[in-house]
Amino acid sequence: MKPNVSILFLLIFCIFTGCVEHEPKKEFAFKNESENWVASISGTYSRGSSDIFEKSSAIFTYKGKENIKSIYITTYTSENSFESGTEVNEVTNGNSIETSFDNFGFWEAHEEGKDIIIEFEWREGDSNTKKKEKLILEKKE
Repeated sequence: MKPNVSILFLLIFCIFTGCVEHEPKKEFAFKNESENWVASISGTYSRGSSDIFEKSSAIFTYKGKENIKSIYITTYTSENSFESGTEVNEVTNGNSIETSFDNFGFWEAHEEGKDIIIEFEWREGDSNTKKKEKLILEKKE
C-alpha cells in the first residue's frame, strides 16, 4: 500500500509543479561596428515553465586613434525603458571593455522584433573632446 501512496503523491506533485520540460538552451550572438567601436553581445537563453534564464556577455572594442579619458556605454532595447550603463575610465586605443548581463532579455527582444541598441559617450584625446556614437546590433548567423 505504501508504494501506491508514493506514486499518488508523486503524481499530485507533478501536476501542481507543472512538470513541464524546459526549452532547450538557445545560443545567440549580436554584433555591429561603427567608425570608432565594435560591439558584440553573446550568450544563452532558456525558458522554464514560468522563468526565463539568460546569461550574456558583451565586448566593446575601441577602434579610434585617440586615448579615451572616460566613457559611458548605455545598452537598451527599442520600445523598452530598461537600460544598463557601464562606466569606464582610461581606455586606450585597441582595448576592449567587457561586461556581463543576466536576464536582460536580448533574445526575447530580438524575437519580438525590437532593436538592441548600444550608445557610446566618451571623451578622448588631450583636448578632452566629447564624442557620441550609436549602434544597432544585428544577429550573427
